[in-house]
Amino acid sequence: MKTIAYILYILLLYQVIGASTYYVSQNGSKGNPGTEAYPWQTLQYAAGRVEAGDSVLVANGTYAGFSISTAGDSLNPIVFKASGSEVLINQAAQRDNIEVYLAHYVVIEGFIVSNAERAGISVLGYADNECLNVTIRNNKCLNNGKWGIFTAYAKGVVIESNETAGSGIEHGVYISNSSDYPILRNNNAHHNNGSGIQINADPAFAGDGIVSFALVENNVCYENGAGGGAALNFASIRNCIIKNNLMYDNHAGGMAFWDDGFGNNMGCKDNKIYNNTVIMPSNGRWALNMINTSTGNEIINNILLHKGNRGGLEIDASSMDGLVSDYNILSLVSSNENRISLTDWQNQSGQDLHSFSASPEELFVGSADYHLKDHSPAIDKGLNLVEVKTDFEGDARPAGSFTDIGADEFVATGIESNIPPQKVENLKLLGNYPNPFNGNTVIKYRLNKNLPVQIRIFDTLGNVVYRSELKYKNAGLNTNVVDTANLASGIYYYQLQAGIHTSKSGRMILIK
Repeated sequence: MKTIAYILYILLLYQVIGASTYYVSQNGSKGNPGTEAYPWQTLQYAAGRVEAGDSVLVANGTYAGFSISTAGDSLNPIVFKASGSEVLINQAAQRDNIEVYLAHYVVIEGFIVSNAERAGISVLGYADNECLNVTIRNNKCLNNGKWGIFTAYAKGVVIESNETAGSGIEHGVYISNSSDYPILRNNNAHHNNGSGIQINADPAFAGDGIVSFALVENNVCYENGAGGGAALNFASIRNCIIKNNLMYDNHAGGMAFWDDGFGNNMGCKDNKIYNNTVIMPSNGRWALNMINTSTGNEIINNILLHKGNRGGLEIDASSMDGLVSDYNILSLVSSNENRISLTDWQNQSGQDLHSFSASPEELFVGSADYHLKDHSPAIDKGLNLVEVKTDFEGDARPAGSFTDIGADEFVATGIESNIPPQKVENLKLLGNYPNPFNGNTVIKYRLNKNLPVQIRIFDTLGNVVYRSELKYKNAGLNTNVVDTANLASGIYYYQLQAGIHTSKSGRMILIK
């Protein structure tokens, strides 16, 4: 086993030795070598020259977009990353401002993307040639023509920590076609004409017409749907987890599960819908809509409220088979287009026997703050679910004996305190620079309060090869210089531990 591990390690080193870091700046030139001192000028020029393992760092400025069709691999992704906070892409590459076309293991990170004719960022494959494992992270996709982020036939896509707002025709994020294992987390989708986030398997097109094993968690969606479309809109999804999402003030629906009008038993099946908070305005539709043979679904620990004369759950007869709905907070239910009280729903269906009704005023800190307040009736009233270990901001569940209902887990600030909890992230990892590197690298992070900090570095076999001294660091921006003189070239993983309960991890490449 040690011999095999050693051979794999040597192969890994061989793969990463050729990785390069290139730079793009408005002041660059195509004739330059793409170094930090002599950068290239355009993103498209860089996209035409990168290979697996290469990184492209982009300086602040305004640029035309790019299309990339070169693939990375699982150990050597291709990374396009904004090195500042003001890298604006406001012109199209093809139809979209940033396009990943028939490429795998590509990372797009940190850009502001606007004014696209169609999508701000797109990942495009075909039914018989899917894009694999593309990551779209920490981008702002604002005021684009049709979509903020759009994917087609993209398997294993990760869309995390993006802001998508102002999409003119449709959605903030749109996962289309038969695209299994997508991850959508920590995104902020607002003021989009259609849905905040839509996953539609498009049964009418090539492929199996199903999206399976999606994870949709910790997203915040508000003020979407003026042109129609639920905040979280799902068509023909299977075996997915939708948890810890917050939706409020959306103009159409909250969460919708249906068949895209395709029928033929193509509804949303066997999904887990846990610990979401949906607050619908008086002119909105139902908080959760489950129709068109959407069977076998579990609806547990959700807050499903409406400020008007509609209610929490809308369901039809074709979607009752295998339904498990309980430990929710809701009032009215629409069963086969008949509006009934929660009590009548419990008596007629046998569902939601532990569910109850409550008003937003009873539950939340304030009208625009959907954290649970002290003594909220949602506290300790949910089930402890193995799939839900944190809330939408990363606080551990359960804080008490039982999990709180909804996206937020109440954390008391003091004994018998009436002060609402202040939800903050104690540690924000800002990455290491340079990366890849030769010599030392600097890990940057931000602390919300004074905490003891330690950094450990692991090789690909999980061995600790570096451990920093444990030191208290002040709140604010901090850096740790890592001396790699005793390390060989290769890929390493680092863990930054701040206090007892908080840690963040990253990946670095050392080339000597």
